[in-house]
Amino acid sequence: MSNPENQDLTPLSGGPADVAPLGRTAPKPDHEKTAAEDTDGVDWDAIAATSEFKDLLKAKARFIVPATVFFVVYYFALPVLVGFFPETMKTKIGPANLA
Repeated sequence: MSNPENQDLTPLSGGPADVAPLGRTAPKPDHEKTAAEDTDGVDWDAIAATSEFKDLLKAKARFIVPATVFFVVYYFALPVLVGFFPETMKTKIGPANLA
């Protein structure tokens, strides 16, 4: 079927057209933008070079490293302590026990 006049073929197909028209009159919402379209113009390298950002990273490491060491040591020590010192691990500390 040819359409030399570029007419609307909806009457020929027999169904109503409920499709939104192509094109966009308003700018895209943020959630529809591609990475290339969603540039914010912030110089992240300059921010990473500031002393405040470096101080923030140091403070983060001062918390994360000891917390990770404590977790790993306690994680592996807990089954050993429960196995060899069960009575000690039953000691109540508030509503919970030491283990």
